Amino acid sequence: MKIVINDDEHNIMIPLPTGAVFSPAVASLSERVARKNGVELPEGCLKELSRAVRDFRRKNGKFCILEVDSSDGEHVEIWV
Repeated sequence: MKIVINDDEHNIMIPLPTGAVFSPAVASLSERVARKNGVELPEGCLKELSRAVRDFRRKNGKFCILEVDSSDGEHVEIWV
């Protein structure tokens, strides 16, 4: 996974290990934190989402899940 942020002054790239970000342990932890903060999620939904993203990436290779251009000229991409 890679987060890319570009603007007039800075070009930032933050690499993250995809296996760690979309692991079942991180999904479980994220669900618990979300519930503690009042977000209602069905049981196991983030695990299912993580599995779907991992399976899709294995079959199709890298893909962009977010691409945003701001009015200030900043460009943000998140690649998996």
